Amino acid sequence: LDNYASETDKAEVVSAEEQKEMQIFMQRLMGTPHMKYAHKVLVAWGKADSSYSRFASRVYEVWFTTYGLGTGQAINCSSGFEHVFVGEERDNE
Repeated sequence: LDNYASETDKAEVVSAEEQKEMQIFMQRLMGTPHMKYAHKVLVAWGKADSSYSRFASRVYEVWFTTYGLGTGQAINCSSGFEHVFVGEERDNE
């Protein structure tokens, strides 16, 4: 969790080392029975691709693609993973 800055006024910069850490994390996570079960359920509901590797790629994209907060914010300062597991600060709050 030390890869994330909670401030939302600075663009998120992801180093090659951090990218590798995220890939290792995803490989381990996707190997768990919990994610295999989630995949099975989402496929049954028609909400995920039946290919486990495409599902894993989609989870990675949703969690780790950076985006701006608020209307029209051009600074990519957060990600889904950061928002859920780390949190952000706006105006020191």
